Amino acid sequence: MDIEFTGGRPFPQEIMSSVFSERECRWMYQDPLGIQIAGFAHWTRKEAVIKADGRGLSLEPATFELMPEPLQPKPTEWRRDRWQCMLAQSAYFGATAALCSGWVYSVACAEEADRDAFVQAFDLLC
Repeated sequence: MDIEFTGGRPFPQEIMSSVFSERECRWMYQDPLGIQIAGFAHWTRKEAVIKADGRGLSLEPATFELMPEPLQPKPTEWRRDRWQCMLAQSAYFGATAALCSGWVYSVACAEEADRDAFVQAFDLLC
């Protein structure tokens, strides 16, 4: 899991080519919510996978891609999505929400049912 507070700060675009693939960068620059929300949301997805995988930053973020599937956001959210990431030996199922309060969270799980259970629990808290 990863959580970031955007706090109105810009996403550091100078690091994008070192942590995102070219396709991911193009996708984020075209995002209607803008690079700030898209950048932080995508970074939390990458961090969640890196943490779930357990290799830390030896798993270089630019070496794997995540392309989210948009879901209908709740009234308190700018965005909600789910995604899947395939690595050489593992698959991860994830979900991301960008909250209107400025927080962005992502969770990555080895099982799709675990991801769905986490999202349901999070929805009850918020």
